[in-house]
Amino acid sequence: MKNSMNNGFDPSERQKILRIAIFYGISLLLSLLIIVISVTFFVMIIYLEGKVSSEFLYIFVSVVIVNFAISALSIRGLMGLYGSFQSEHTDRRTIVFSINNKSHASAERPSAPKLNPEYFTDLELEIIDMLKNHGNRILQSDIAKTINASKASISRVITSLESKGVVVRMRKGVTNEIILVETNFK
Repeated sequence: MKNSMNNGFDPSERQKILRIAIFYGISLLLSLLIIVISVTFFVMIIYLEGKVSSEFLYIFVSVVIVNFAISALSIRGLMGLYGSFQSEHTDRRTIVFSINNKSHASAERPSAPKLNPEYFTDLELEIIDMLKNHGNRILQSDIAKTINASKASISRVITSLESKGVVVRMRKGVTNEIILVETNFK
């Protein structure tokens, strides 16, 4: 059983990933410290002696380049592990529905939730209306043909509606089928 606290990893895998992250973090800090010390030492030598031998210059440049490479690899490793430490439930939903709180007779069913237009752009509302008029599902290519907006704009709007939990995008051939999640709202 997956535990959201462990992000789907068993404790031994989680410990292993944590040890790798600690290794990358320590190597990053040490390589940056070596760079700072090397540069400080180089500046002191130039200040005190006024000149530097070519051998010393080669050693200095080599040390700095190697430690920059170690730093870059450590950062890349930490970025690769970043996803392992994210919670499974990091996506946040915005409340986009409001429920009509009028009193109802005991035999009546409460009214369906109503879309709260303040959480939607005009284009989002237009796509939602189009979905309601087409049986709560429509191809994305048909939306692009009907609405006067670019395909990229429509794709961004649909992504926004997905993040708000209003629609689901399902791959269908070379296009997507957009399905309205809430079929009973006004």
